[in-house]
Amino acid sequence: MVYLNAPKEVLIERVRRRNVDYESKIAEAYVAELIKAYDHFFYHYKDTPLLIVDTSEIDFVESRMNSAL
Repeated sequence: MVYLNAPKEVLIERVRRRNVDYESKIAEAYVAELIKAYDHFFYHYKDTPLLIVDTSEIDFVESRMNSAL
């Protein structure tokens, strides 16, 4: 299992930059609750090996945009 995570501020900024209409109303509190839920789930996850990757410095949106050029 691979868990890709990033701080709330990074995730909010990525959502804002994507500028997708249906994501525009996602509240920061909701993102914080999702992070808390995922952290709790993976803290107790024992079914398979787990790799946690901090994606703070990996910008999938920007790299995708650059590769399309």
